[in-house]
Amino acid sequence: MPKTKRSGPTRATPTPFLKPGNSPRYHPNNRYRAHPPDFTQLAVNFPEFAACCHTNGSTFWPNFQDPQTSQALTVALARQDFDLDLRFPPDTLCPTLPNRLDYLHVIEDLVVSSRPSGESLLVHGIDIGTGASCIYPLLGCRLHPHWQWWATEIHRPSISCAVENVKRNRLANRIRVVDNSDQPHTVLPTTLLADGSAPPQGFDFCMCNPPFYESQEEIHRLQQQKSRPPHAVNQAQFNELVVGGGEAGFISRMIVESCRWRTRIRWYSSLVGKASSLPAVVRVLRDNGIVNFGITELQQGYTRRWVVVWTFQPQRLLPLNRDTLPLGLADWLTSQGVALLRVPSAKGLTKLLPKSLVYMDQWCFSSQGDIKTWLDDIVAPERRSSNLMSSETIVENANPSSSTFLSYILHIHHDFWSRRARRGQTHPLAGTKDPALRVGLVFYPTVVVKGNSTDQAFTDSCRNANHSSSPPHSICANADQYYNVYVILLAGFQAELFQSFYNHLKTRASQR
Repeated sequence: MPKTKRSGPTRATPTPFLKPGNSPRYHPNNRYRAHPPDFTQLAVNFPEFAACCHTNGSTFWPNFQDPQTSQALTVALARQDFDLDLRFPPDTLCPTLPNRLDYLHVIEDLVVSSRPSGESLLVHGIDIGTGASCIYPLLGCRLHPHWQWWATEIHRPSISCAVENVKRNRLANRIRVVDNSDQPHTVLPTTLLADGSAPPQGFDFCMCNPPFYESQEEIHRLQQQKSRPPHAVNQAQFNELVVGGGEAGFISRMIVESCRWRTRIRWYSSLVGKASSLPAVVRVLRDNGIVNFGITELQQGYTRRWVVVWTFQPQRLLPLNRDTLPLGLADWLTSQGVALLRVPSAKGLTKLLPKSLVYMDQWCFSSQGDIKTWLDDIVAPERRSSNLMSSETIVENANPSSSTFLSYILHIHHDFWSRRARRGQTHPLAGTKDPALRVGLVFYPTVVVKGNSTDQAFTDSCRNANHSSSPPHSICANADQYYNVYVILLAGFQAELFQSFYNHLKTRASQR
């Protein structure tokens, strides 16, 4: 048995980032969600980790007050769970694998949901500031055999270490470490993005874990404000902790630079370590006209982080919790190229998100055929004004295999419903056949009613879910059918136009 540290009668502080049991704080795909590490078994298999543990003779648990413990645990987990031979200097930032996995799974959700059908399985990603461990590309390759990575770094010793980690794990054909030291004042790799051959179709995503702090003084001040000592002692290089303007300044520069490259990268993202940075980041997004963005939360044990995501693609990013949606709706949205991000738990942060692009209502129709007739009648003015065929405005039964709901997709090319439009003061988009909005309507049949009725379950679901909603306003007669209706912006940038169109639908439904 390896030599270990003996503890007193009081057990040491448990790991700050691994919470036992099936914790909902982990991403559902995170392997440690239901199966946290067995520290005792790790200690038996990895003597270097055992040397950093307390023990009572039969059970081992990490001593996180030892600065070597986090690195020993990361190295052991990387070897045991991902067959990665990971090495990096003890004075560099140590990546905690569960946290890194959660960020990777967020990216995974974005990529999978937004790739057009029939597109190549190959995924191309950029890790900005990969560090000595090169942990995100290494884990990403183990999770997804079709992912390829470009890992940028400006710190020469970290570059050398990252290259060795890639070679040692025989992943040089899938991970390219990019020396970005000649561009220390830019965030996005200008040379790489300007090179049309790497890859010519653009990158699917970029991710980043920026330095949190603006100065050494800020680090010291924040440490003094804490009511208790840190649960774990970690080490890092100065450049891994401190950057001009702090993380908010770093991400702000990234946002401004992304306005140059736009769709060269499909999804831009960054980890955020301090909630106080988020309002400044969102302000920069809005100031630069970026309306398609979202924020999600990562929480494991005592550690809470956020991921901010934005895109210049028309496919929408919606702040929705999958577990609040009715059966089948989340999968349907994903099939339509919509990306879902779990809403942050803090109410103050939800106020930073874009205005809801999902409306819930309850409308009444006599039959399924009645729904199609009603939609045809609504879009008829656009067909006449734009010389469009029926198939160019309505996609019927967008999910024909579902017996749970009916779904339709409306392609809205211009405003044809407002009073201004009826006066001939609006026109179709010039020079393009692409619709301004792609709107999804999903109909869930509920109870058959006669006379005045209200579906209380529907009203309660609206109140509890993260959607805009209104109470039922149609009175069903003669045994008509109530439908819980979701009206969703699937693609397009004109949120006000979408809201106006929803109000038009709502008015027409109430007039039936």
